Amino acid sequence: MWISDKGISSFKIYQDMFPIITGVLNALVVCEEKNNNSPFIFLILDSKIKATDILSFIASGYNNYDTKLKVMEYNKARNAISILQSNLILLNNYKILLDEDLNENYTNLEDKLKMISGVLRKIEKLKN
Repeated sequence: MWISDKGISSFKIYQDMFPIITGVLNALVVCEEKNNNSPFIFLILDSKIKATDILSFIASGYNNYDTKLKVMEYNKARNAISILQSNLILLNNYKILLDEDLNENYTNLEDKLKMISGVLRKIEKLKN
């Protein structure tokens, strides 16, 4: 990953989330290639969108100076993580996503969900 000491790529959460999202996207591309005619292709496409949304919401929160808007964007990122995890479970249930891809990506996403929750707790403490 290209990293700068300025802007979003210098933000720790973004740096940590980026390789996880690229890993999820890589797994989803494989799913898409193998299951192009599947009735569940919509779920693969939605998962790709949710994965990119996570990084977008983190970037949007990072760039917001308004605390309420910052919190709202980080909560959107948390929600997108949970939706993506749910999609991955469904894809695995229908044998579209391999067990090892589910386990690795689900766990990695869960770890970062906790990281974002920690940031939100710090923001709440600063507000009070």
